[in-house]
Amino acid sequence: MRRVLVTGATGFIGRPAVDHLLSLGVEVHGICRNPTARAQGVVWHQADLLERRTVAHLLAEVAPTDLLHLAWETAHGSFWADPRNLDWVAASLDLLRAFAGSGGKRVVMVGTCAEYDWQTDASGPLPWREDRAIDPQTLYGAAKHSLHLLSARFAHTAGLSLSWARLFQLSGPGEQEQRLIASLAGTLRAGLPARSGPADRMLDIIHSHDAGRGLAHLLLSRLEGPVNICTGNPVSLGTIVHQLASLAGRPDLAAPGTLPIRPGDPSFLVGDPGRLAATGFTPEYGLADILAHAMGPMPGA
Repeated sequence: MRRVLVTGATGFIGRPAVDHLLSLGVEVHGICRNPTARAQGVVWHQADLLERRTVAHLLAEVAPTDLLHLAWETAHGSFWADPRNLDWVAASLDLLRAFAGSGGKRVVMVGTCAEYDWQTDASGPLPWREDRAIDPQTLYGAAKHSLHLLSARFAHTAGLSLSWARLFQLSGPGEQEQRLIASLAGTLRAGLPARSGPADRMLDIIHSHDAGRGLAHLLLSRLEGPVNICTGNPVSLGTIVHQLASLAGRPDLAAPGTLPIRPGDPSFLVGDPGRLAATGFTPEYGLADILAHAMGPMPGA
């Protein structure tokens, strides 16, 4: 029987990943810092992944066959340039080495669309495939890409099967209030104008439930190398703002295009999900579901 160790198991995408693994009858072990936030059916281990000795001891004790590594520094906004990204590169490599040493065989580690070259394509806006040029412009993106290079080389040497999952934009229950869709929904609930960057900026939004389920699906597949976790469906910022305002019953509060695009942000950020889709995975939630979940019932409704 496969024994899966999940780091970040109580997080934004960790919870749905764990739920999906449990639904398939997989033995799941989760690492967490908070002993109270624990789903049933999981064997929980309270540990700090930044403590090398603790991690080595834990891996020797659990002896997992599979590893799904989700934990990272993710405080919204600050994580792009947080020096702790370097700590997580080191901790992740320690974890991977301990996993191999404990007899592990299959691992999925999580990267980001911020690894890709974010410059405008001369050939026009096409969904980004995994063979797109890599040119991270943030410390976070560079840290993830560096970890990918080192992990892939180590996995080859150690005989591990490794997939590198590149996440695109996420939205779903429990997301941080500062994130794009959650912040727009919160502004509308407060009766204030929903302002955004350029209305024609195109994004790829995947529900956190589908992202977590996709990661679990990827872990149990034989797919190796970089794999996009996305929908492949472009949606404009203007559409997001107008649909949220409509759900709020306040279409007059939609104000897309009233804020400048952040320096360095691409006008087109959409992934190609072809590699994961070829394994039989399909998202369960569309944009309408994502926005309805984010908006929720209005006060007094």
